[in-house]
Amino acid sequence: IKMDKGTGIVTSVPSDSPDDYAAFMDLMKPGKREHFGIKAEWVEPFELIPIIDVEIDGEIRTMAAQYMCEKLGVQSQKDTVKLQEAHDVCYKLGFDKGIMSAGPLKGQPVKKAKLEFRAQMVKDNQAFIYSEPEKKIVSRSGDECVVASIDQWYLKYGEEGWKNQVENHLNGDSFVTYNARIKESFQDALSWLKEWACSRSFGLGTRVPWDEKFVIESLSDSTVYMAYYTVAHFLQDKALDGSKGGSGNIKPEQMTEDVWDYIYLKGQMPKTDIPKSLLENMRKEFRFWYPMDLRVSGKDLIQNHLTMSLYNHACVWEDEPELWPRGFFCNGHTMVNNEKMSKSKGNFFTLADIIQKHSADAVRFACANCGDTLEDGNFEEPVATGALLKMPVFIEAMKALITGGEPLDIGKEDSTFLDRWFANELNRLTSESKHHYATMYYREALRTTWFEFCASFDQYRDVCKAGKRKMNKTLVMRYLEWQMIILSPIAPHFCEHGWGLLNKSGSVLNARWPELTKPVDALIVSQGDYMFNKVPHDFIKLLEKASKGAKPTSATVYVALTYPDWKVTVLSKLREMHDKKQLPLVSPEEMKSNAEAKAQWTDVMMGLMQDPSLKPFGKLLGPFAAFTRDEAAQHGASALSAQAPFDELALLMENVDYLKDKLGMDVDIFLAEQAKTGHADLVSNAQPSKPVVVYAGTSGGGAGAGAGAAGKGKTNGSSVPLIKDLRALNDHLGTRSYFEGGGGPTAADAGQLAQLPKGAINAEQYPHVARWHRHVVHFSPEQKSKW
Repeated sequence: IKMDKGTGIVTSVPSDSPDDYAAFMDLMKPGKREHFGIKAEWVEPFELIPIIDVEIDGEIRTMAAQYMCEKLGVQSQKDTVKLQEAHDVCYKLGFDKGIMSAGPLKGQPVKKAKLEFRAQMVKDNQAFIYSEPEKKIVSRSGDECVVASIDQWYLKYGEEGWKNQVENHLNGDSFVTYNARIKESFQDALSWLKEWACSRSFGLGTRVPWDEKFVIESLSDSTVYMAYYTVAHFLQDKALDGSKGGSGNIKPEQMTEDVWDYIYLKGQMPKTDIPKSLLENMRKEFRFWYPMDLRVSGKDLIQNHLTMSLYNHACVWEDEPELWPRGFFCNGHTMVNNEKMSKSKGNFFTLADIIQKHSADAVRFACANCGDTLEDGNFEEPVATGALLKMPVFIEAMKALITGGEPLDIGKEDSTFLDRWFANELNRLTSESKHHYATMYYREALRTTWFEFCASFDQYRDVCKAGKRKMNKTLVMRYLEWQMIILSPIAPHFCEHGWGLLNKSGSVLNARWPELTKPVDALIVSQGDYMFNKVPHDFIKLLEKASKGAKPTSATVYVALTYPDWKVTVLSKLREMHDKKQLPLVSPEEMKSNAEAKAQWTDVMMGLMQDPSLKPFGKLLGPFAAFTRDEAAQHGASALSAQAPFDELALLMENVDYLKDKLGMDVDIFLAEQAKTGHADLVSNAQPSKPVVVYAGTSGGGAGAGAGAAGKGKTNGSSVPLIKDLRALNDHLGTRSYFEGGGGPTAADAGQLAQLPKGAINAEQYPHVARWHRHVVHFSPEQKSKW
């Protein structure tokens, strides 16, 4: 019923409509009648009239609405939740199982009686049938659209044989949708798309060949027009609108159906004055370029135009499925700065507007960053602005490198680990970028071709500067050349300019994709992550804690070659489970939802807990095993090894200047077994791939490194406040052997010892406090007096 169009009169049926029943019962109440100005005689003479018998809860109900309202305890029309539940039951069962108990169709099922009664009303001129859009539709002129009752031509999409052809192609190996969401959307469209009105009586469009008073509607038209591109240059390459003809000097009237059949359908040579050699060339062009490898479009066209394209290719080239489309990629709509584009919001841009504001390549940066799925893309202006600011800086740095303004080393390109790492990063990122482009993940391609590619060079330059050495010229020139090539699909103008600065011939757009100098070495990737990311990051975090009182002036790094025995046992058992394919190497997120992986991990942990040698480490066992599992899931089975996959000591020693630069202090590196006096307990926490750092000295020339503390207390002559809170004390002692961070105990250790709460220290909860406590209590009173 359309309230704004008067499509009918709604009668009240309180016997079978719960809402009507509730309204009827409200009107039985004098207060309600008075409120609405209704007289008693208008409602009190009337009784409920049963019209449908329906089985509910195992019995035939003659008045379903009354039964359901009483069952659910409906008190008034305000009980909307209960009324909705009653409505759903009455209407569903009434239509599916109801039998008419009144009227001329008494005894007939409701679903049959409805159709017969409708036909009778139409016959008696009491009603007429009309069509209504499923939702409100407004034209571009602002007018509300209605359905016109006219003659219409339909294409019978969904016909079983035709549909099966398309479905097999969609699910086959020769068609690519690039992500699962797009494929699911096409499968959904195939499941419901059936007869489709393919013509209309007015507007722009191609005439329906067999009935020229109609034109083909826009979604049905142009579903195979990509085939026209293959020969368009013969017909209209002298002007886009075709007004000046084409290089083939062919007139429109010469392009008869027989000519098109020859070109597209392997038809017989037509009778025409078009030269035979020209027709043969046109056919060759079509056969060379078709099928279409990729069509890019919006997600809203999957449900019609794009699915129709598959259908119509399957129809026109029924016997040549090798000419059907090979891939569709679809994207969502575009937002600007996380808001829907709207003129009223001032964020609506034409292409000319946005290019004028940010430049073409900066806009392309932001477009690539929009996203790679069916979700609506977000055009972020700050991304465009950032690109616009960074590109000129890059060009100036590029000029300095090319002209010698920044001197480079002309030695071997693999003489140091740093050089080998940088070369490997160039290979890795170039390989990953090619994959991202091939799979239409442009946001990921932007990440690897620009952000990470630039970041790898910045890292290379920083480490070289820290070591007071020059960058290798061969690697730097390779970096600049490859950067221009792999970024050119996103920023062609910027890369073309850079290509010219490199004095390269031709256009960067015609350059071959870089060939990797070597296969990507995963071990070098791990070493680089360890040396330039993990170790500096962890050490700087510990330095921040150690600097809360006074900043240390030196650091000693200890490297462990092996794990403690109990961890070696755990790793051995995990390797065994992995070899048996019983170790679930999935991400922590997937572990939460993967029932099979959860069950496998439960079995693994039960096996570990049952090992007698591991029982003393029960509370440490779970976290260590889970951490190792996650590392293996991310980096591969090598994470299960009981030894570091590379020589940590040699790597740290070679790059010690970088650590000194990052920490801003002198750095010494030793094996864990070479621990200095007073460092032994702290060094016990070192393990392969996880070195320990001990900070010492103060920037003010004091005896030890100070650190901030939680809580307040006496200082006992020390510049570092004593700490009452055990958790804070544990954090404080995590980076030092003694309270003030020096090479031996001081009065601060004695003061802190006296302030500890009575009783044993929980070594599992506060391991650093327990270790420090065990050590300092063994000193005699005489020794303590000299602190």
